[in-house]
Amino acid sequence: MSTFYVDLDECRRYRQKYTQIIELVRNSGLFSALPDSGKKDLDKSWEEWVYEEKRRRIAFKIYLLDCGHVLFFGNRPRVAAYEVRHRIPAHEHVYEARTAVEWRIVYTATSQVEYPVLLEMLLSPHVEAPPTDISIMGHFLLLHGAFTTFFAYYRPARSDMDVSADQACVG
Repeated sequence: MSTFYVDLDECRRYRQKYTQIIELVRNSGLFSALPDSGKKDLDKSWEEWVYEEKRRRIAFKIYLLDCGHVLFFGNRPRVAAYEVRHRIPAHEHVYEARTAVEWRIVYTATSQVEYPVLLEMLLSPHVEAPPTDISIMGHFLLLHGAFTTFFAYYRPARSDMDVSADQACVG
């Protein structure tokens, strides 16, 4: 799928598929963390941790795609920041470990706070010291979440309900 279109029909098809994909992801439960087993990361098997981290990263990449639609095209958000109920992704060097032994050696903890709470902390004037154990991808997510929040609040969003499909696809 592309965000740039050859013609209006292609634009309409893309917008419909995009909406369907977001709904599929939402209905699959991917935006929610797995039930907490009560285990700390290092008490889990490497396979369990990798599975959870992959789910988290996929959910956040879909969220970032949606942020891009808000920031670059003026669309309304289809995924609200509070919907992504995961903690931020791990540090890259930890995620890139190729074996359980390597993972245990390079493991560095990241914030255990869920993303919506971290974003709220970032936007709040009352938080004196936000967490410092945030991965690079976590910072990127918070930056885009803040921009999307500002754009959605301060700039009138173009909505499918506000304009016809033809107007939404051409500008």
